[in-house]
Amino acid sequence: MPSWFVIPTQDNVIPPAVQRFMAKRAGGKVKEVSGASHVVMMSRPDTVVRQILSAYDATR
Repeated sequence: MPSWFVIPTQDNVIPPAVQRFMAKRAGGKVKEVSGASHVVMMSRPDTVVRQILSAYDATR
């Protein structure tokens, strides 16, 4: 099953290293967002939407 990840590099809730590990283990497509926090969907919605659309396009 394909998976996609948005990893905010300044996440203080789930450490980015842990997120990278999970993404790698899942074979996921990763988009890292430099300087973003845990609520990356609020601070960088355009990046998150692009990743969602990428997932949508790839699974249609």
